[in-house]
Amino acid sequence: MKYDAKLKKIITKEWGNEFPTLTILKPTRLIRRNGPILVGICLDRESNPEVYKPIVHIHNLCYIDSDISISLAGYVLSDKGLPTVVKLKYHSETFLHFVQKIKLDYPFTDKSEMSFNDIVVATQKYVTGRTAPYQHKPYNDLITIAAYLGKKEYALESLENFSAIISEWPDRAFNIIGSVDKWRNSLLELIDNTDKLRETVDQEIVKHKLVKFMDNGLIWPEKPLNLWEMPCKPMFA
Repeated sequence: MKYDAKLKKIITKEWGNEFPTLTILKPTRLIRRNGPILVGICLDRESNPEVYKPIVHIHNLCYIDSDISISLAGYVLSDKGLPTVVKLKYHSETFLHFVQKIKLDYPFTDKSEMSFNDIVVATQKYVTGRTAPYQHKPYNDLITIAAYLGKKEYALESLENFSAIISEWPDRAFNIIGSVDKWRNSLLELIDNTDKLRETVDQEIVKHKLVKFMDNGLIWPEKPLNLWEMPCKPMFA
């Protein structure tokens, strides 16, 4: 049994039945729009054609991207904390276990409404997991999403706190962002220009053929969580 085009369609539909707030974008991809973000589940193929790997993700539309990224990737983990896969020959017997585990670990996948705090918690889970350290994009996303929602004060506070964190990174961490000041100034420009953020989101919706997808909105919580106050030591730092 191989994860071919026909089987991908069947399995994606079965997953869609278990997550009614998500919509099939294409085989292996389920998504939902909440304001400037896309929440999704990717039923990713592996080098082994007899398995697939479910991945929860949150894509930020505030940035121009060639595809819908698997950002803040979240997996169904084994007892040892390693990502697990669904074996196709046991799919019917086991995929509901994966579904329930995702609903437990990522409850925002099973509801239409979503709070900014859901993104903060997902970000903490990601940066403390088995991922490469010194990633600036999770910080970019929280800052730009807050700015998009009109929460400039929170975005600026986040920028200052994340700048302090990034300034302690080793030199090898700045291959992409160049320097803390360069990174900070690029974010300041976006915070001060929310019209540009909204324009980018609108353009990305058209580009990725999401116009027909309903916007379920993104709630700003009464007490927003501050990632910089939460335990965030990367597993591999």
